[in-house]
Amino acid sequence: MEHKTKMGLMVSLGVALAAVGVWYYVTHTKRYYASTIVRLGGSSSFVFLMTLEQAYLKAWCTAIVKAKQTFSYKGKDYNTQGGMLVGTT
Repeated sequence: MEHKTKMGLMVSLGVALAAVGVWYYVTHTKRYYASTIVRLGGSSSFVFLMTLEQAYLKAWCTAIVKAKQTFSYKGKDYNTQGGMLVGTT
C-alpha cells in the first residue's frame, strides 16, 4: 500500500472517530435531554430542566422518546408528562 493511501485511510478514520465523538457528546448532554423533553411536551421550562440532575433527565428523556407514560429513577416512578412522582398532583 502506498504511503499516500495509508495516510488517506488514517485521516478518514480520524475524521470518522471525531464525528462519532461529536455525535455522542451532542446526544448525551444535559442540554440535549432537556431540549428533547421540552420538544416532546414533557415540560415547558427548559431553564428549570437544566437545574435537574443529568441522570434524571436521561431517564426521563429515554422514556418520553419511547412514548412511555412513566419512568424510573433511583427506585421511584415518575410521569413523563411533568416529571412528577407517580401518585402526586
